Amino acid sequence: AEAQYYTLENEKLKIVFTTKGAQPSQVLVKDYYTHDSLELNLLKKDASKFALSFYTDQQISTDDFVFTKVSSDDTSLVMRLNFAGNAYIDYIYTLPADSYMVKFDVNMVGMNRYISRNLSQIGVDWDLVIPRLEKGYDNEKNYSTIVYKYPNERDVEDLGLRKEASSEELNTKVEWFAFQQQFFSSILVAQNDFTGGNLSYKFNTPDGYYATGELMECNASMQVEYNAAENVTIQFEFYFGPNHYKTLKSYDYGFEKIVPLGGWLIGWINRVIIINCFDFLSKFISNYGLIILLLTIFIKIIIFPLTYKSYVSSAKMRV
Repeated sequence: AEAQYYTLENEKLKIVFTTKGAQPSQVLVKDYYTHDSLELNLLKKDASKFALSFYTDQQISTDDFVFTKVSSDDTSLVMRLNFAGNAYIDYIYTLPADSYMVKFDVNMVGMNRYISRNLSQIGVDWDLVIPRLEKGYDNEKNYSTIVYKYPNERDVEDLGLRKEASSEELNTKVEWFAFQQQFFSSILVAQNDFTGGNLSYKFNTPDGYYATGELMECNASMQVEYNAAENVTIQFEFYFGPNHYKTLKSYDYGFEKIVPLGGWLIGWINRVIIINCFDFLSKFISNYGLIILLLTIFIKIIIFPLTYKSYVSSAKMRV
């Protein structure tokens, strides 16, 4: 069958889904633009490949199959992959109003008759080509990586910055992982945690960056726990949106930890003073450059007593 396309849209996102693999094909982040004032597509058409993988009498990867639409409305979309008999897999996407988070439930009905009985895990594979969004290669590359979070941990881990490529094998549970760019991220959350897997990225060359508009290729080969039953539901959530500290923090998953705010003291100053001052000024001033200038002057005034003593001491040493 030919792939069909369906759209879910709210005040913040416009997501186009394809029935080929029942996955997001394109994600537009509203009210943001690229360096050249074009619409900001965090996922460009067909640049993403998402699939569940498991074994029946053969290896199955859901992105190889065309699903059929079961139902859709303004906030939800259900697509189904039918197996023999009454067995099927439903992909259920729900996009709440005014949110960057997309709820994604996988409902497996009767699949215990076909999935191998000794199977205790199902693969979750996501390959994504990250588009170029900013003007300069070095800045965008130096602040892009893959971040992940262990359950019940406050801080996050990453695959490193300023590398051409990196990979890591994870042998313990992971709550979520993020394909992080300089100012935007695509994040996948497993409600019952991933049991492990492998994460990797590889950057494009500078010439390729400017020629193709592609920054990096990210790959995630993860697993989630599978307990055979007549009805099995596996719950995920996608985040597609800006690396805006308060927005990320509002989802209560620790997403805000991907924003590099510095060490303990500097991080506290940034969270408590700088971010709040910036948000306050942005209510009255639309020019971010002017806000940064005012914040710079404000910081200079605050630290003037310390810098003044330093200047005097330096002048005395010269004399």
